[in-house]
Amino acid sequence: ANVQAVLPHKTQSYGDSQDPPEESIPLCTLKHFPHAIEHTIEWARDLFQQLFADSPQEVNSFLSESASYLAKVTTEGTGTSQLARLNCIKRMLQQRNGPFEMCVNFAVLEFQ
Repeated sequence: ANVQAVLPHKTQSYGDSQDPPEESIPLCTLKHFPHAIEHTIEWARDLFQQLFADSPQEVNSFLSESASYLAKVTTEGTGTSQLARLNCIKRMLQQRNGPFEMCVNFAVLEFQ
């Protein structure tokens, strides 16, 4: 939220100034109102990061220290986000025993 104090005949009016450009695209725009090609590109980059970097990192953390990972998950986020993280780990563990071609097929199906 931006606030600008305006005093008649003492300061500039609101229309005389411009807000600085935002450094990144707001998350609400990406998730709910993408209306420019940049929004679509950023949305795809975010989804790719979740699927092929963040989720595998979560699985590796779970596999290396299961007890401490589960203790940490119960203290972070809401019940819905905790369940989503655990379901993601479950899904990835079920799909991990396959050849590289299976990984490629997963990626293609996820992004078609």
